Amino acid sequence: MSDELKSGEGLKPKLALRNLRMEYLVREGSIKAVSGVTLFIDEGKITAIVGESGSGKTSLVETFLKILPKNARIRGGEALLRLSNGGEVDLVKADERTMGRLRGKVIGYIPQGAQNSLNPVLTVEQHFVETLKNHGLWDQESSVSEIRSMLSLVRLDPDTVLKKYPFELSGGMKQRVVIALTMVLKPELVILDEPTSALDVFSQRVLLNILSNVSMQYRNTMVLITHDIPVVAELADRVAVLYAGTVVEVGDTYEIFKEPLHPYTSMLISAIPSVADIYVKRIPKPVPGEPPSLLNPPPGCKFHPRCPYAVEKCRTSEPPLYEPKKGRFVKCWLYSGGEKL
Repeated sequence: MSDELKSGEGLKPKLALRNLRMEYLVREGSIKAVSGVTLFIDEGKITAIVGESGSGKTSLVETFLKILPKNARIRGGEALLRLSNGGEVDLVKADERTMGRLRGKVIGYIPQGAQNSLNPVLTVEQHFVETLKNHGLWDQESSVSEIRSMLSLVRLDPDTVLKKYPFELSGGMKQRVVIALTMVLKPELVILDEPTSALDVFSQRVLLNILSNVSMQYRNTMVLITHDIPVVAELADRVAVLYAGTVVEVGDTYEIFKEPLHPYTSMLISAIPSVADIYVKRIPKPVPGEPPSLLNPPPGCKFHPRCPYAVEKCRTSEPPLYEPKKGRFVKCWLYSGGEKL
């Protein structure tokens, strides 16, 4: 099957992860945090990667960005990034010098708690100047105009914010400054890890609208890491569901919510409280059981101890990714009649 068919809309993927594997070495053995992930990120779209805490979402991003701790080991696979100039680079094989050139200019990364990464002794303006100078992009006249334009895009008044220090800003304002700092470099691929987790409901709503506007204006590719399913429904074009370090379902956001294929995806959606529940009297159901240990994962399908449809084959053999419908991929023996990825 070609990459064009694997991508959601018949386009070559911006980022193609194939059988990516990474583990952490600990005293007790190895924690298999990323276990054979295959995922294709569509260019110009927002792809959400969702799953419970501990499912490996952040570890996956840190693997292909190669910002792992010393006890981590990449055990195989590839992460092929397609560049705007037509070239390609396998991030897994790239050396640190190459990755240093890609981070920031080509790949923008906003980690969890990014608002706390601002230097408390620098003003917002100084943050922008240093960022642009470090990447060789500073130009007095054009850069000042670009900075002000970017702050306005994230709904911050440049005249008010530029001279302020981080401690003078609210959490939501600091988060927007970090987004502006990332976007001022005009990266081709932007990765946001739990961007709304530390914000109140109002600030979350503002930030979601900002991210949507930024995506439309710059047409860059975004990857949104989150466990907040309503945020996914609001913002994402496509969804990849991660469980125990591997992708178990991928599809268009509307189709995923309308007709989830994997039992785990269905349970995640059923666990979401909704305003409509007041009227239909649906009680949100938590996903039963506990996530498996990634130190000693169960054999076969890793979800089988929690799955109501598990049969003997699920307990002994791990299923491949199937494509039961065009653009829909699911790692489950229930769909073994579909084409394998």
